[in-house]
Amino acid sequence: MRWMFVLAAASLLAACNPAAKLMNQVQSEGVGYITVRDKNVPGRYQAEASVDPNKGNDGGDVALQALLNGLEEVRKDGYDLVTYSGPRRGTLTKTITTTQRYSASSSSYVAAQYPALVYDIQAYKSAGDHPPNARPIAAVMAQVTADRDKRRAVRAAIGSITTQK
Repeated sequence: MRWMFVLAAASLLAACNPAAKLMNQVQSEGVGYITVRDKNVPGRYQAEASVDPNKGNDGGDVALQALLNGLEEVRKDGYDLVTYSGPRRGTLTKTITTTQRYSASSSSYVAAQYPALVYDIQAYKSAGDHPPNARPIAAVMAQVTADRDKRRAVRAAIGSITTQK
């Protein structure tokens, strides 16, 4: 009974932690996405995607989907203008630390590590102060969606060319 409580508490903690959520998505589905709002800076977000390189995901599609997810989150929060930078490379790492019950010693090891792509997004409201390069979220989302669709069309065309012999 005690172990069930410990497992339930660990599962609850993992569900609350964005990095743990992302790790669970990557390990179960091969790709995971999260958007994290900066608690200290209004309108600042990080949209992140991480992939399992052994699952054969298209990194370009994954990056564009991460950006779209981030922009959607920004829009839901009531912003209508945005600037962004990225993607930049990152790493999603799962480290496990074990502690001895009756001593102060502990040990850690890296259980899993996956490449990540991160976009830094800054959102603004058109009624407030914003830089001149801030663009309407709807226009940015339309452009990113069009870019993703073009990538998919090219990939499909190349696939049909290489399969016709």
